[in-house]
Amino acid sequence: LARRGPSPAPIKESPYSVGTRQLIRTLYADTPYAEPVPTEKDFVQMNDDLVIQHLLGMNGARNATLVIAGDVDVEETTALVRRWFEPWKPQGDVPPPSVAEVPAPKAGSPRETVLTTHAKGATRADLVFACRVPGGDRATRLTNEVVASLIEQRLFRSLREESAAVYAPNATAFAYRGGAAHIEVDLDVENDRLAGAIKGLRSVWKALGTQGLDPGELDVARWNVAAQKN
Repeated sequence: LARRGPSPAPIKESPYSVGTRQLIRTLYADTPYAEPVPTEKDFVQMNDDLVIQHLLGMNGARNATLVIAGDVDVEETTALVRRWFEPWKPQGDVPPPSVAEVPAPKAGSPRETVLTTHAKGATRADLVFACRVPGGDRATRLTNEVVASLIEQRLFRSLREESAAVYAPNATAFAYRGGAAHIEVDLDVENDRLAGAIKGLRSVWKALGTQGLDPGELDVARWNVAAQKN
């Protein structure tokens, strides 16, 4: 591997990157995931030899997964994969990095934290709402995905259909090693409609927790998630 030359001119981090790091740090305080987004300083001070040793250690057949998706000839593609990857033999066992167990979020009174990141000159705002949820087994992770789908379709109806200034909402369930998990909702909204979007998001969230679901709403969410798996 070629070694890098002099450090390039500093590149200012995007407001989105700064905001994402603040969000994850707040959600997962006192866990291994508190600071998953590296800063520019981290990259500049990175040890070259450590990077090379890490690459050589993880670059093994047992650590690789190859996925090929598309309109391909299965027999021809299989032959190519075997030709280029079958001779690749393990060079020794490289265990995955250990991650401490992340305790489930504690139930109790609501604890809301508001984080803001200024983006000078921006005409739209990125509104991101996230909360910790139980992680762990497959059934729980799948439940989180269905809940995220429920939130997304409810937001689409209540916000998107009322105002074209709010772009399609996106809700995602994230799961990490150690049992860490959270649901994140992203909205792209015009600046002059931000207050209404925040109010609408809070109303939807509250209604889901107090009023239950509309007839058939759970089935739609369940099938939306199932369609993504196939």
